[in-house]
Amino acid sequence: MEQREKVMLIGLIIAALVVGYYYVIGPGWEEYVERGEEIEQNVERIREAQARARGLEELIEEFEEIQKQLLEAQRRLPEGGEFLELIVALEREAEASGISSGNIITFDEGPIEERGEVVSMGIIAVFENITIGELSQMLWRFNEMERLIDIIEIEITPSDEQDTYDVSLELAAYMLEEEAEEELD
Repeated sequence: MEQREKVMLIGLIIAALVVGYYYVIGPGWEEYVERGEEIEQNVERIREAQARARGLEELIEEFEEIQKQLLEAQRRLPEGGEFLELIVALEREAEASGISSGNIITFDEGPIEERGEVVSMGIIAVFENITIGELSQMLWRFNEMERLIDIIEIEITPSDEQDTYDVSLELAAYMLEEEAEEELD
């Protein structure tokens, strides 16, 4: 082969390589670059989803902790129905002491406090136009109840009628933590 033929052959090979690259390798390379960008985007989405999943895991753990605290509080504190039963029992004892239902203004739930192993259920009671004898009989009956009832505050003011008083009581009914668990089981 002559020199000229060799140069043409080399030129033809180079041209074939350029054309082959342009038609065969070029489109494949562009697709490879596009796929690489898609992979990077998917990896970023996966990282974001993992970060959200970690946030959800933390929320689930927090929810479970709060749920445990609520269950513990339910075990320690009496249920709303027990408050109502106690208030009705106190109202019955007040009526049994001679206080008419018209003179019982209110028996309401007061604050709930926990002091160590003792749970205190607050009760607010208001009476009007009752005598000291009725008051002492009622307090004696409260003292004789199965549940420990304590007078936190008592306010006695003379009423409009002779020898009668308006009375406001802040009571506390106590329950040991163990009793609360037994009663709620």
